Amino acid sequence: MKLIVLSALLLPAVLMAQAAQTAVPVVRRVNPPQGSGAQQSFELLPDNYQITLNITDKEDTPLELSVVVASAQFTAMFGEQSLGFSGHVNVEESGGIMVTYSLDWQTPVGGAGAKQYVPSRMQGSVRLKLGEEVQIIRAGTRSARLSIQKLDAVKVK
Repeated sequence: MKLIVLSALLLPAVLMAQAAQTAVPVVRRVNPPQGSGAQQSFELLPDNYQITLNITDKEDTPLELSVVVASAQFTAMFGEQSLGFSGHVNVEESGGIMVTYSLDWQTPVGGAGAKQYVPSRMQGSVRLKLGEEVQIIRAGTRSARLSIQKLDAVKVK
């Protein structure tokens, strides 16, 4: 009798605990190893692609960044512009391109005499068609547009 009562009390608790574990997926973000000696494995793309980021600001000169990749992962740090641009490219069977990206920059804050820079970040994903451009962020007078195109293969003579 004690075994039946104990089972009746414990079995639902165990089942609920298992259901709670499987109902909430845990997503981990793993950063690739840093440094020149680190070994990395790359997912290769079927072609070379040029990813272009155009940043415009009504109060400043436009900035265009381009990265050419043959691997799915890309990272570019531009110290002069205090800008970091990284992400992942996935060529879908339908012909579309999924670009998951992270954009890091420094935002000036304060007056002319006490200007400081605060780190800013934006992350997201977009589906694009080759040659298509999409606005990924707009903040005040600033906006950024992202595009991707496939490059022709280089012929070796």
